Amino acid sequence: MDAVIPLAELGLIGMLVIAGVTRRLQLAEREWVIRILYLAFAVRIACATVFAVVPGTRIFQDDASGYEMVGMSIADSWRGTGPPFYIPVELGNYGYHYLNGAIYYVFGSFRPAASYFNCILGTVNIYLVYMLARRFFHIVVARRAALLVGFVPSMILWNSITLKDTTTTFLIVLTLSSCVRLKDQLTPKNLVLTLLPIIAIQPIRFYMLYFLTLAVVVSLFFERGRKLITGVPKSFVIGGLVVVMLGVVGLTSGAETGASFLDLERVNTFRHGMADTANSGFAADVDISTPGGALAFLPIGITYLLLAPFPWQFGSLRSLFAAPETVVWWFWFPSMIAGLRFTLKKRFAAVSPIILFTFGLIPGYALMHGNVGSAFRQRAQIFVFLFIFTAVGQYVAKLKRAGHSPDLVLNDEKAAPQ
Repeated sequence: MDAVIPLAELGLIGMLVIAGVTRRLQLAEREWVIRILYLAFAVRIACATVFAVVPGTRIFQDDASGYEMVGMSIADSWRGTGPPFYIPVELGNYGYHYLNGAIYYVFGSFRPAASYFNCILGTVNIYLVYMLARRFFHIVVARRAALLVGFVPSMILWNSITLKDTTTTFLIVLTLSSCVRLKDQLTPKNLVLTLLPIIAIQPIRFYMLYFLTLAVVVSLFFERGRKLITGVPKSFVIGGLVVVMLGVVGLTSGAETGASFLDLERVNTFRHGMADTANSGFAADVDISTPGGALAFLPIGITYLLLAPFPWQFGSLRSLFAAPETVVWWFWFPSMIAGLRFTLKKRFAAVSPIILFTFGLIPGYALMHGNVGSAFRQRAQIFVFLFIFTAVGQYVAKLKRAGHSPDLVLNDEKAAPQ
């Protein structure tokens, strides 16, 4: 019964959301997209249900169990059926607790409700990635990117658990998708849909505010054409609006306070804690409290972030779960590099929000994470974009093998291998 009621409610809502977001697609395209989204949603809902009804499967729910308990306690306090429950906002990252509280308040204190909500957001992420890739590349690339985000096991897993990563990823993808449209057309809708997710992400994962704001503002100075930087007056106007809006909602002061948590001394302390307290910790004795130490460690950190776990780390049940996907990813990695190079050469200005964010966050996470488990989990926020480049690289290789111009990956104007 704990799963039946929220499954019925949020399962129906999820189906309606899928139908709603795809309604404007052309019929032929919509049929494929909606079929994939329904299938991906069903897989996520099934996983979340298994985690709910078979407690022995909850091997990844260490943090999730805490989020569920706190969320239900907040909902009970709001209903008056439990004691007052307060999350100190001055500590930061309080937003996800209140989001869960709202979910449990609306749908009842059924443990799986928050996981089912994540299933919906995770499925919408697939659609957003599809539309993002579709904007710049051949429909084959968009479909491959959607399939990767939809059915790579770790993507399914993290969307099926009560963790903040799915919400964070949704807000990131929505921000950058809207920023891409904002670069093409300055409209109130595009501006609001760029700013609101940044505002919403600050109380959930505060440091994302810096990466997103930097990517949005800087990318506005890159436009299409032979000149790398053009349209400066318009870019200054939009960039100024972004900064002013953030100031109006009070995020500049919050960001100023939060910035104290991102200095190298604090990052070094945080990383040591992660490395020392987890079985999958690595390089626990490394000192990154100085710029020189951070730069020296960066290649190692990036390698672990993007490619771990390695064979010598396949010692636990969690790492064994990650092993098949990781091995496949090692074979896909050259395609990702090739797709990235092609994109930088052909579409850098248009795709600059994604590139600036992704390759700003990678070194940040590489320095921050001290164990393989946390890196494996949070790199999903990066992989949603790396999968687009992977799909580009795979399709470019296919075009070359067939004797076609790689530039066919950029549009559908000429016939190309499917």
